[in-house]
Amino acid sequence: MLSVFLTAEGVEWPEEEFAPPDDAQDLINLLLQHNSVERLGSGGAHEVKDHVFFDGIDWQGLLRQKAEFVPQLEHDEDTSYFDSKYHVSSTLTYTGWARKK
Repeated sequence: MLSVFLTAEGVEWPEEEFAPPDDAQDLINLLLQHNSVERLGSGGAHEVKDHVFFDGIDWQGLLRQKAEFVPQLEHDEDTSYFDSKYHVSSTLTYTGWARKK
């Protein structure tokens, strides 16, 4: 189980054995920057795409791929493919927010 805490200083990652890889941690930390000017992607999507976490991704190839699943919507605001906000997934554990005092 991966449990992380978000504090004013950023993410407190779990012990090394359970932590995501360094490049994933860096990506998440950069995306969660409080200052929107410093946040990864504030200068454009290319900043996110160029991050080391995505090395080897063929972005143009992804655009050309046919989607494996295309939802059949009944109307523009159809949300039937999403879980209710009150549904709790058995695969995701929410541990709460850590607050610095």
